[in-house]
Amino acid sequence: MSRYYRDLSNYFYIIIGFLVLIFIGLHSSNEHVKVVYPKSDREEKPLFTPPLKSCEPISVQEVIRQNSQPIRKLDYGNITTFKGYCNENKACIKGFRNVKHRQYFWAFPKTKSLVCQIKKNMSQLLVAIFCFLNDELSFLYSAKSLTRDVFERSCASNKASSMAKAMAKVKDKKGWHNLLVVRDPIDRILSNFMYFCVVGEYVKENVCDKRCHGCGVNMTCYLENQLILLKKMALNPEKEFGELTEHAYPQSW
Repeated sequence: MSRYYRDLSNYFYIIIGFLVLIFIGLHSSNEHVKVVYPKSDREEKPLFTPPLKSCEPISVQEVIRQNSQPIRKLDYGNITTFKGYCNENKACIKGFRNVKHRQYFWAFPKTKSLVCQIKKNMSQLLVAIFCFLNDELSFLYSAKSLTRDVFERSCASNKASSMAKAMAKVKDKKGWHNLLVVRDPIDRILSNFMYFCVVGEYVKENVCDKRCHGCGVNMTCYLENQLILLKKMALNPEKEFGELTEHAYPQSW
């Protein structure tokens, strides 16, 4: 019988402990939110702006139709391998250009991480993850999403146009990690083509924009126009360029 009462008392204390934790959690969390994030007089709930919806994508049949024409054959002479092909070939685009237009570095002191942002290299998700880790409560309270929101409003102070500027405000520079995501080049090109040419996006209400050089969904046309733009950029890397090229210039630039 004594064992029965002992087990019963243990369950009683466990239940009381849970009730105390719930009581403390409810009251302490509300107080904490009131102190850190005062509620607005106009709106009691956090504001959330849904992202612009995507355009209606083109059907697979239409994509196949516009890409059904034969691709012209290119004459590479007696070359059987492309290793070292661009070392002496003037037709190739020169690499390692310093593109200063919209290049960003993000410094996150809490995780001691310096992130280099390259478009179409998981850039939005990467920045969103580190913004979340840098200030979890603000991210959650603002009803942000890792996949839909860039989160720049609450994280913009961490962004800089150069590595030196990003680290200028950091006092303790020991133990920092530099992070850069490099994507498979072919996969990156396909992602650009799908986003800008096939899917598109609403830039304004009921205005669908498909920035694809006027090529529709013809990939040959898209790639040839991209090649022309990249050659111009290689000769004049300081020149500003549009969003389409910004998402597609080589990762080695």
